[in-house]
Order: sequence, then C-alpha cells, then structure tokens
Amino acid sequence: MLSFWATLFSAGIGALLSSLLVKLLDHFVVISSVLEKQRDADLEIIRKYALDVNSLAKDYWSVDDDDHSTHLVGGTISAKAFFLGRIVERLFEADASLKAAVEIELNRLDSAITSGEFGVKGRSADIRKISGIEICTYTFVDKSELCRRKLKKHFVLFR
Repeated sequence: MLSFWATLFSAGIGALLSSLLVKLLDHFVVISSVLEKQRDADLEIIRKYALDVNSLAKDYWSVDDDDHSTHLVGGTISAKAFFLGRIVERLFEADASLKAAVEIELNRLDSAITSGEFGVKGRSADIRKISGIEICTYTFVDKSELCRRKLKKHFVLFR
C-alpha cells in the first residue's frame, strides 16, 4: 500500500514539475516571439522613413532655393536620416557585421542627399542627384531587409 502512495506522490511531483517547465518554456517562446515582432516593426520603420527621406530629397533637389523655402525640408531630411541611423543601430545591435553593412548603405544615402550645396542659401536645383538618391535609397532598404533575414532568431533562454 505504501508503494502505491509513493508512486502516486512521485507522479504528482513529476506532473507538477513538467507543468512548470512547460509554462517556463512557453514564457521564453512568447518573449522571443515579441522580440522578433519588434524587429519586424523596426524594419517597417526603416522602409517607411527611407522612402520618406527619398521623397523629401527629390523634392528638395528638384527646385532652386531662391526664397530659402527648402530649409525646412532640409532640416526634416537630416532629422529623419538621423532617426534612421538610430533604428538601424537598435535593430542590428546583436550583430556588428550586419550593422556595419547596413550603416555603410545608410551613409551612402546620406552622402548622396547631403553632398554638394545641401543647406546652402540660394542653391540651384540639381536634377542629376535624384537618380543617385533613388539608387542609394533602394539599395539601403534592400540591404536592411537582407541583413534582417540574416539576424539570428532571438531566444532569450539561450543567451
């Protein structure tokens, strides 16, 4: 009779421990899933802001700055490019080589936009820059997407 109660007690302890282990692992899987969704959201932000910067830069460089009306647009471009850098830094902080690859493309985009007479009063329109800006924008977005796919899945349990 004692053997029966010992077996029952052991089974109860085993069931309790396995239930706790399942809940613990489920918790880590949920956290990992949330973090992966945040990474995907960061990638969407990068895509949206890169296309916004692209549009603003095309508007900026397609007109002369005779009345200094484009200074606000230039400031917005600089602020959004800075914000893009922060998001890239946050998204790729786990892998320095991927972060460096994306930052190189972001720097190329920034150089394509801000080189020449960017921010200079009375500057002339420069339509030739627009194709370079377009190329750099889409290269940056493509590199961001490619590097996001290469990021290792985030498993909190095995950190």
